[in-house]
Amino acid sequence: MVHVCLFGHSFPARADRFKGAHSQSFASLPDDCVMDIKGHSGLTFSRVSQNPSRFLSALKGYDIIIVDLGTNDLCDMHITPSSLVSRAMGLMDLFDQFEVKPECIVFLAVLQRTQITRQGQVTLTTFNHRVKKFNAQLAKRVKLLYPKVQVKSQNKYGQSKYVYDGCHFTNEGMKMYINNVLSVVTRFTQ
Repeated sequence: MVHVCLFGHSFPARADRFKGAHSQSFASLPDDCVMDIKGHSGLTFSRVSQNPSRFLSALKGYDIIIVDLGTNDLCDMHITPSSLVSRAMGLMDLFDQFEVKPECIVFLAVLQRTQITRQGQVTLTTFNHRVKKFNAQLAKRVKLLYPKVQVKSQNKYGQSKYVYDGCHFTNEGMKMYINNVLSVVTRFTQ
């Protein structure tokens, strides 16, 4: 049996709630896999490193860990994309320190947005530029999956078929997100 964990911020948290109402979206999970979701709204690399035992002790025993972090960090203009990559590598060090030793760790690329949903100093253009830089730098260091979710807005509120506020997924967007996560599981379990 292969044990998989999706760990991260609000996207995994919402995926966990979605899983209950839309279990058919998880039907393509291989028969020999069990998948848990551990999502924490607003989670950042900093919060994990400030209280690692709270977050990482629950990740022991997984064969594959899919990490979805970085979005909330990039809203903070005091954190550069380069320093955020260092924090991602620091997370890998914390995994070792807390004896979280999966066979495979995959990071999901941070998605660009059509609207900023968190209050702060960052503009939409700056945020999306920072996302590109972070993803490019992180891809040189870890296995990085670029989710195939369309976030292009269809109106001035940042809404589309896939996102309802420029960032967070509608049911259609969540189905695509789950399919991306399950493609990682399938790729690394065959």
